[in-house]
Amino acid sequence: MKPETLIFFLVLFIGFIALWKEKRHPAAIFFIIITVFTITGIITPEEAIKGFSNPHIITIVLLIVLSNVIKRTKIVEGVLSRFLSHSLSSGSYTFRMMLIVSSFSAFFNNTPIVAFMMPYVDRWSRLKGISSSKFMISLSYAAIVGGTATLMGTSTNLVINALYTDKGNESLGFFEFLPVGIVLIFAAALYMTFIGIRLLPERKNTRNQFSSNTNDYLVEVRVSNDFEGIDCSVSDAKLRNLKELFLVEIKRGENNIYPVSKDEKIKEGDILTFAGNTSGINSLVHDRKGLKLYQDLEYDKEANDIIEATISINSSLNNQKIKDSDFRSRFKAAIIGVCRDGEKIKGKIGNIILKPGDSLLLLTDDEFSDNRNDNDFHILSKVQVNRFVPDINNLTSILAVPFLLIGILSGFFNLFHGLLIVISFFLLFNITSISQMKKDVDLNIFVVAALAMALGKAVENSGTAQMIADLIKQDISGLGTLAVLFTVFIISNILTEFMANTAVASVVLPIVFSISSMTSISLKPLVLLTAYGASSCFMTPIGYQTNLMVYSAGNYKFKDFFISGVFFSILYMFVSVFMIYFLYF
Repeated sequence: MKPETLIFFLVLFIGFIALWKEKRHPAAIFFIIITVFTITGIITPEEAIKGFSNPHIITIVLLIVLSNVIKRTKIVEGVLSRFLSHSLSSGSYTFRMMLIVSSFSAFFNNTPIVAFMMPYVDRWSRLKGISSSKFMISLSYAAIVGGTATLMGTSTNLVINALYTDKGNESLGFFEFLPVGIVLIFAAALYMTFIGIRLLPERKNTRNQFSSNTNDYLVEVRVSNDFEGIDCSVSDAKLRNLKELFLVEIKRGENNIYPVSKDEKIKEGDILTFAGNTSGINSLVHDRKGLKLYQDLEYDKEANDIIEATISINSSLNNQKIKDSDFRSRFKAAIIGVCRDGEKIKGKIGNIILKPGDSLLLLTDDEFSDNRNDNDFHILSKVQVNRFVPDINNLTSILAVPFLLIGILSGFFNLFHGLLIVISFFLLFNITSISQMKKDVDLNIFVVAALAMALGKAVENSGTAQMIADLIKQDISGLGTLAVLFTVFIISNILTEFMANTAVASVVLPIVFSISSMTSISLKPLVLLTAYGASSCFMTPIGYQTNLMVYSAGNYKFKDFFISGVFFSILYMFVSVFMIYFLYF
């Protein structure tokens, strides 16, 4: 084994462990990996930064902007209200919902689609008296398979196209993914309707747990006239930095005070609401004269100010202690409970280190919507009731999509040029703005995609691609084309359950290039199969960001993804491989 190959495997293994352990943000880990490859001479500085100027990579950013502009038109609400009525059965709802989500996901970034859909799925399931855990995984699967249907459907397809054209090949066609993608969409919808829904558990989500077990999250005490801290600040009254509890709200007559400042004065008759390890309230009441347990907890269990949110994979809150995140002042909300892996985390809330996928139960006020950032968390339980209003800006935004498709299919422009025209038009007529685009775009996605191209070059330059291709040719190619196709898919599928899809594409595609050059197998079908394999993340919640989003929203455990996903992954593999085989061989 060459020294370069050994260095590549060692660095990639360490990077894989760092990604698995969530020690740093994926973009930071990618940056460090590429830095090592550059310093060791495996790739040149030009190769390290080439992805940042690649039109296919920049297209990912433009698509996110377009998706968010369309999202704000509220056209999706109109589609949902028309086709997903409350009279549907669970099976009919699953089938229709998956087809609708897949259709949108084929043309728009799927993260905002899933973030937008989660509250609607939650509301529909509550109105029907069915646990949302029966539908949330279906929502994520629909977004994933929908993205496989077109070139613009997922960033994975665009990264693969960037690597493919970088080798001097003509760009993949916009609808080149469609024949296999459509079959996969219907296969997913049928599987989840008749099989998957029966494999998924019935679990209460965090907000429903709160509704049925309020005292597990909040507890109240009344301040009587003999409390020594009356007219003292919260800090001076020693009600801050308690061992297992923190003060989230003060009720004073008709007024509710939250978040509670450390300088807020305590008054006689105040009702203090604490969150955290609520079983520890007895010791607080016992040790502090003048604090009496208030038995009649007054929270309306369906109150609008109790909101459930999911920490996003790119959140600035990840790997921070709650007490260090300045959460209450930043977002005008207080965290009253945190769930992970389907269980409430015990202990002092301030000491909890937040992780991607954590479910937060928030006590909010009217300022919350103005202060929250969609890149930090996704709201599950609060649905904004907005209807589509056919004003000129909304109509113009919607017409941008058929304009884009007609222009691409007629050959007037490619996807990149078309998106530049559309976004420029949006800016010209004030449909969006630069400041809004900054809010819409998570640059971490762009950084990972750009560095994935450098990673692909490292696979090639280190000799790793050639070495693996030699092994496949020696041991498998003699068994026929189908054996090679299954091998390429399985390698992609295994890696994508634990790594970013774009990283998988950048690792596997150079191997595919070598396989094609060493055998009689055409390159394009192998490239397409790599795209389908790199998007086949159904067995773990960490394989793809939409899986992580619904992980806590459905209050799932890790095994739930494996049980529902393993059978679908097998179905997905056979559909992908045999469709490619019959279409191209």
